[in-house]
Amino acid sequence: DQDGYENLLSERPVEPVLTKFAIIIGNADAKNSELALPHAATDAESIRKNLVEHAGYLAENVAVHSNVNGSDMKSIASTFAEKLTTGSTVVIFYNGAGVHLGGKDYLVGTDAEFATDTTKMVGKQEFLRPLFDKGAQVFLFAQTNRPIVSGDYFGKERVLSGMYSEAHATTPGGQVFSLVTEGERIGLYAFAVGRVLKKFHTNQVPVGEFCWNVFYQMRGGDGFVGGSGAQTPTLPVFNIMSDDSRF
Repeated sequence: DQDGYENLLSERPVEPVLTKFAIIIGNADAKNSELALPHAATDAESIRKNLVEHAGYLAENVAVHSNVNGSDMKSIASTFAEKLTTGSTVVIFYNGAGVHLGGKDYLVGTDAEFATDTTKMVGKQEFLRPLFDKGAQVFLFAQTNRPIVSGDYFGKERVLSGMYSEAHATTPGGQVFSLVTEGERIGLYAFAVGRVLKKFHTNQVPVGEFCWNVFYQMRGGDGFVGGSGAQTPTLPVFNIMSDDSRF
């Protein structure tokens, strides 16, 4: 059967690619409880494990950051960029709060008391710029609640510089949901991403096909136990990339 074939396939090691890197942020706590994502640490560890085991990422090339405050958030990408070579691939999996203020998207630090305090945040493009400066192609996957406030929502700002792909765990206005598996609570999106990485089991994952498979998982089209239709992930948007760009 298909599950048996996939389990057999996933036992074969995926050859690591030395130019592939990942930044995973899991902000489970927050000074403002409305900005917390309680299962973010579990999500971050699940993504790390699946990138290493099923997508050809060396463990030492995957950086996991838990409960990052605003100040530290601003330095994560710039510090990480120092290890990149020109033409590297960087996956960013962000679990936490995101807001859109004054025409800009922001990643929110755990020390933000108010959803409007940009001193405890980092602008999305500011965060990405050091990676683009190194010529990296960047794939952002964001697991955030996306409330619409006065017509604005996280992800509304388009990135128009650098080789870039951006996908979200839910459509604008949507909420992140979770399920319990193996005794731990995990976000539906992180769980579906892990299942699809295991299914593909390759060091060259085509982002468009990947996101379609995550969509089907979460909408219940592949026997996914959490697929109730409550949460709909987005397909990626691109700048100087395409559906067939690979991470």
